Amino acid sequence: SLRHLVCRLLLEKKKKKRDKEGHYKDKIQAYKKTKEEMIVTSAARSTQVNQRRSQDQDTSLGAVKKS
Repeated sequence: SLRHLVCRLLLEKKKKKRDKEGHYKDKIQAYKKTKEEMIVTSAARSTQVNQRRSQDQDTSLGAVKKS
């Protein structure tokens, strides 16, 4: 019947919309995860750079004190 056909088409449309929204949510979550990983990586690099600078300064001060 026509009524049954219309209901089926509306349900299919709703399902497609739900699937599409789920797909975008997955992409957004992946983007957020990547962004968080980049922030963590950046923070780790900053820490490493600061440690190297500190070691370099300690080495420089040790050389000055020995002289």
